[in-house]
Amino acid sequence: MILNKVWKNLCNYFKKPDDVDHERERRTTPVGLFHYAHSYALSATKLREETTIDATHPDAPVSFLYKHAIELYLKSFLRLNGVSVKQLRSQKYGHNTKKLVNKARRFGLAVTDEQKSQILMVQDAILDRYIETGVHTAPTLDALHALCVYLNNEIGPQVYIEAGFAHPFRLLGDSLAG
Repeated sequence: MILNKVWKNLCNYFKKPDDVDHERERRTTPVGLFHYAHSYALSATKLREETTIDATHPDAPVSFLYKHAIELYLKSFLRLNGVSVKQLRSQKYGHNTKKLVNKARRFGLAVTDEQKSQILMVQDAILDRYIETGVHTAPTLDALHALCVYLNNEIGPQVYIEAGFAHPFRLLGDSLAG
């Protein structure tokens, strides 16, 4: 067992960059990104429901989880529409929700101007990971939750159809009582 891991690590070490890119393309699927987004959104909601947290910034982790879910929903939609993992990992897109949502809209994702402005504020998700004092504008937890529900329910059916899933798509609202 240990020898298998060592051999696999050695093989991975000597892979050509094209092999690594091909492997990432194969393994980073729209449905995988979608399920990760769903997991982050559901975790944010469950953590938010916990009212006994005695912390100075109890909303920061919840906000971060919602914001990361939004980024992953957008990336799922873009992968569904043929955007490569290499492009999504590039400096152009990366964690840039402005670029992600603009590209998703060009592919037909129906996002209102209000939703787009909230997604643009998600760009500052880093503020939820590291303390930065001062005033900044951010969507409320209710708005982030609603945005996750919308993106989940808008993108999910498309991802499931493309993946050929036979079981019915479960709306986020069914599992995320907000």
